[in-house]
Amino acid sequence: FDTRTRVLFSADSFGALLAEPVEDAADLSPTDLRDGQSIWATIDAPWLQFVDERKFTANVNNVGRLEPSVVLSAHLPPARDMTQTLCENLIAARQAPAFEGPDQAALERMLAAGSEASVQVA
Repeated sequence: FDTRTRVLFSADSFGALLAEPVEDAADLSPTDLRDGQSIWATIDAPWLQFVDERKFTANVNNVGRLEPSVVLSAHLPPARDMTQTLCENLIAARQAPAFEGPDQAALERMLAAGSEASVQVA
């Protein structure tokens, strides 16, 4: 957190999986932002549902109290004056269903399908 500019560099913390790129987080609908943050959190922090809710909420709210003018996440467009929303979405993500990625067999099928597609294009 840069106290001079009030910019918070948050790395992965407020990331969101988005359907398409946008220039500013404010360009996202509230639903797309909430859902994107939830999906990102369950992928990036699969342990999230196991943390102490009270402690997690308190720590996230501590970030919110910094009142940054801009949040710069590595996985979200710049979010200006949206910290409260970002924090609420992240806290709510604790309740989201755990992300279930593909197993080895599914991964091998995807890789094979990608190989077949590239052969057909060539």
